[in-house]
Amino acid sequence: MRYLIYLVFIFSGFRVMAQSGNPVTIDPDYSFIKDNYIPFHDSICNIKLDNLVDVYPEISDTLGFSMSVKTGRYLRLSRGDVIVFQDTAQCIFGDTVVFLPRGLKYRITKNSEVKALDLYEVLKLKTDKHWWSSMAYSSVLNYHAVDLPSGHEVQHEFKEAQKIYNPYQGAIIRSINIRQVDVLEGSVDDTTKSAQTLLGKLANALHTNTREHIIRNNLLFKVGDSIFDYLVADNERLIRQLSYMQDCRILVVKSSQHSTGVDLWVITEDKFSIAVDGVVSEIGNYYGEISETNLAGIGHELGLGVRYVEVNSPSTEYTPWYKARNIYGSFVDLGAHYRYSYKGTEFVTGIGRGFVNQFTKYAFNIDVGFFANNEKELQVDSSFKAVKYTFNYQDTWLGRQFVIGNKSLRKNLIIAGRVRRYDTVDRPFVSADSNMAFHNYRLFLGGVTFKKSLYYKNNYIYRFGITEDIPYGYFLQYNLGYEDAEYRGRMYTSATVGLGFKLDRFGFVSIVSEYGTYIRRENLEQGQYKFRVQLIANMIKVGRYKVRNIITYSYVIGIDRLVGEKVNIENKVRGLRGERLDGSEISLLHYEVVNFTPWNIYGFRFAIATYADAAILHSAPIKGSNLLPHYIYTSVGMALRIRNESLAFRSIEISFSYIPNLTNLPGNLRSDFSTSSPGSQQLYLSEVPGIVSYDLR
Repeated sequence: MRYLIYLVFIFSGFRVMAQSGNPVTIDPDYSFIKDNYIPFHDSICNIKLDNLVDVYPEISDTLGFSMSVKTGRYLRLSRGDVIVFQDTAQCIFGDTVVFLPRGLKYRITKNSEVKALDLYEVLKLKTDKHWWSSMAYSSVLNYHAVDLPSGHEVQHEFKEAQKIYNPYQGAIIRSINIRQVDVLEGSVDDTTKSAQTLLGKLANALHTNTREHIIRNNLLFKVGDSIFDYLVADNERLIRQLSYMQDCRILVVKSSQHSTGVDLWVITEDKFSIAVDGVVSEIGNYYGEISETNLAGIGHELGLGVRYVEVNSPSTEYTPWYKARNIYGSFVDLGAHYRYSYKGTEFVTGIGRGFVNQFTKYAFNIDVGFFANNEKELQVDSSFKAVKYTFNYQDTWLGRQFVIGNKSLRKNLIIAGRVRRYDTVDRPFVSADSNMAFHNYRLFLGGVTFKKSLYYKNNYIYRFGITEDIPYGYFLQYNLGYEDAEYRGRMYTSATVGLGFKLDRFGFVSIVSEYGTYIRRENLEQGQYKFRVQLIANMIKVGRYKVRNIITYSYVIGIDRLVGEKVNIENKVRGLRGERLDGSEISLLHYEVVNFTPWNIYGFRFAIATYADAAILHSAPIKGSNLLPHYIYTSVGMALRIRNESLAFRSIEISFSYIPNLTNLPGNLRSDFSTSSPGSQQLYLSEVPGIVSYDLR
């Protein structure tokens, strides 16, 4: 019966793009439907009959009604309708057209919550026109509707991204249609929504939508291709990850008149492309930037960053940059940036393309740069002398990807090579044992990666209701190379293992383990081992609030590191700042519970996070004892996070931390104002060979 319902709603969710309140005459000709409706069948909420009484009590009164029988034609449903079948029901949250096969039994009832919500929304719209009527409404009515599923919220926790496209596997693509919604107050789940507030209308008037040919350049399929479920899901994720895109839906419509063909609708929503960002590190140290992330709607980025540090001379640093994305649909990016500061100048430009999907055979990147740094050279009398250090920089890698076994297994083998060079032009005196930071340097690396890469779709993890792509599967990488320093060389080797999986009753778990070390004359040096495990718990709904628990444990240890090489935990424990916050072996535990509130002010959403951090800094064994001395740093606090997903600038966070007085640092209470980007998942591991960094992951 489940698959029959899918067929029933092949055409469900065709939402009226004109005036949905007017009566609609249904033309049996499919062309009329295609021209006037957009499909949204994946936004309909599936409800089992065994829980209908709890969710929609009024349906229990209809269970004894006789079933109507359709003879195979279109049926118009309105917002608030509930269509009940023998073992399934669908609640309709927008005006919709469905096609019911011949002989299918059904009955229709109304959802009282939707009707009540509509009534109170109408009253609120009318009373909001005047301050006195709005105040009267708020003082008399305090109505909160049931949190009705809509858009992303109807998805199950950690839903497999490709499953929605399974029924269309192998179907031929007849047409590809592009539909863009308003940058503010629009929705890829309901294209009838448009900006209603003054702010929304102003933002949409100032914003230039991404040009249609740019969206088509980011498609991995064309008319005449057959549907491969994973590829369509990958493409939806690829567009979502563009810095100027907020969200994307790729929907499939199958016509009963053309059973072997399907039409694709690519529904996109831009971010407002003008971004302003800034950080106040301390008094006298400020940074701000402004950028256009979607220049003229072609996906290119242009920006300028300015930093002011009062104690420096010159005190102002400038960093302009430009990035051209996906040139002529090749998925090749070209970028350049320049920096001028008291430390000197630098110019770096690069061109490259990553592994776009599992079928991308070749990927590469070439970065070249020129640096002129102002350094200080230690003299014999322990004084410092200003010197100029000028060098060229090149970093190039090339990779080849192979599909292993059946393409539906999602297994790939990647072989890649990398060369990095630092060649000096002007530098202070150097020798084998002095000024080693100014030595010429070359690094040759080769790597082999084997991975199985799949994705879940979820929301309310790091972002406010926008679809988030959670990678799962496994990742195995081994690197081997040679570092050719100016006076001596050494081998390098590293290995990385990543694993992501779902625990149905708990949530999503990711584990990453990394080890890397240099080898000189069979001796290991400058090595490190890192381990990280994270649990993203299933969401808990409390009324209209959504609560998410996240637990993360990280560990790092240095192995035969050079003197003075340590890992710093400043701000890794929230609010913790000061000196001597480092060690060669560190454990860090972070617990956070995030309450995503229903508060929405002109698209700005609010979340309240409560957190607890604990870090242990281990040191060498005490002489004559097997015990390890350690220092424990803890922090508890709360943070208010504010973000508008339609805007390109970062999230705003205001936090308050309490740090117990267990250290030599003064003060227990800390407050911070900062900006941050939404977090990323830990299985986004690089297929490019590299040096394992000595830090907390």
